[in-house]
Amino acid sequence: MKRAVAASPIRPSSRISLLRKPSALLLMLALLIIMAPTPAFAEPTITVTGLSNAGSLLDGQEVDFTGEAVGDIINGEGGKKWLTLVDADSSISVYVSAPDAQKVVNLGRYKQTGTTLEISGIFHLACSQHEGLTDVHATSVTVLDPGGSQEQSVSVLQLQLGGVLVVIGVLLLVLFHYLKERTR
Repeated sequence: MKRAVAASPIRPSSRISLLRKPSALLLMLALLIIMAPTPAFAEPTITVTGLSNAGSLLDGQEVDFTGEAVGDIINGEGGKKWLTLVDADSSISVYVSAPDAQKVVNLGRYKQTGTTLEISGIFHLACSQHEGLTDVHATSVTVLDPGGSQEQSVSVLQLQLGGVLVVIGVLLLVLFHYLKERTR
C-alpha cells in the first residue's frame, strides 16, 4: 500500500525572508554591534610595585595609583611634606602639599593600618629636584580609607595547640636523651 502525499495547502511566500539575504544579515549584525552596551575602558591601574619597576618608561608621566601611608610624615622644603606609600611589595616617596598631608589620619605601624590614598601626580625616576630620588610629585590626593587600629585576638584553640606541641617536643627530647644514654 502506498500512501498518498497530500499537497500542502500553504503556498510558499512570494516574499523572500530577510534572514536569507546576506546583506540583511550584515545589516542586523552591524546594528547589534552598534547598539550593544560597551564596557568602560578604564586606564590600567598602576601599583606602587609597578612604579618601582617602571624604569624610564613612566619617567615624567602623569600617574594614578593607590597605596597605604606608613612611617612618618616628613617636612620638606617650602612647606611641602613627604609621605611613604606602600603596597604588598614596594614603597615609594610622594611629595605632597601640607593640606594634602593633613588628610592622612593614620600611618601604618604595628597593630595599625595606615590611611589608603589615591595619588595623581608626576612620576620621577631620578628627580633632579630631590637629589636623584625616585618619587611622585602629587597633584591630587584622595582618601580612600582612613585606616585605623587593628585588633589581633588570640585564639584559645591556637594557644592550646601550641602548648600541646611544646609538651610533645619536650617529651621527644627526654625520649631521645633516654635512648642515647641506654645505648652507652
